[in-house]
Amino acid sequence: MLYLLLMFLNEVLSASRESLQLRMPGVIIPHNDTYYHMSSSEVHSRTYITGYRAEAHSDTVHHMLVYGCKSIKQRDNHWIGGFPCTEGTKILWSWALDAPEFLMPSNVSMEIGNGYIRYIVIELHYKLQQPETYRDTSGVDIFITSTPTPYLAGIFLFVAERGEFPPGKKNLRIDLSCNFTSPTINVFAYRTHAHNFGTMISGYINHNGTWSDIGSRDPRLPETFTRDRDGDGDTAG
Repeated sequence: MLYLLLMFLNEVLSASRESLQLRMPGVIIPHNDTYYHMSSSEVHSRTYITGYRAEAHSDTVHHMLVYGCKSIKQRDNHWIGGFPCTEGTKILWSWALDAPEFLMPSNVSMEIGNGYIRYIVIELHYKLQQPETYRDTSGVDIFITSTPTPYLAGIFLFVAERGEFPPGKKNLRIDLSCNFTSPTINVFAYRTHAHNFGTMISGYINHNGTWSDIGSRDPRLPETFTRDRDGDGDTAG
């Protein structure tokens, strides 16, 4: 699985950051592979996300996803199982294996509160049951600003859902591709993810017959977005 962080031109300027903190309210983990969701209050005005920092540990939380939702079914701010959204589901960020915080380039952000993303929902996967006395308060700090940035970011997700593993075969490769015909975009970060057998995931672009390397990473390493090595420091262009 390969997540690509993409940016689109948005002709405005940037500013300082605040943080939106979402924390599980001391939930119990009743069984293996427990999933919890927690929602923010409705975002009424345009707000711009500039980074993420997980407040969680991999010995308890297997992975965390941050979703943007147009609507949600639950009226309580947290619930066990089910789905994050009832309409307009968008993945905004993901985390696993004690990865560090991720900050956008200073001229890039993700827009929420625009009618399409009205709620932020976090999904936490707890791999193992915890003692009855344990109460979990894991969550995420989402860095935000009310001032737009010159570029807006979004995620493009590649997933290889099926693959055959012949007995005894080593160095097996699974390929997937798509024909991208939308307006011009720039990739400034990527994240890899695999289960059990994946050891390296690589991404490439073929433009007019010329192949370019987006990036490669071992999915067994701490899972967060890796800034494109061709980037130019604190800005993306």
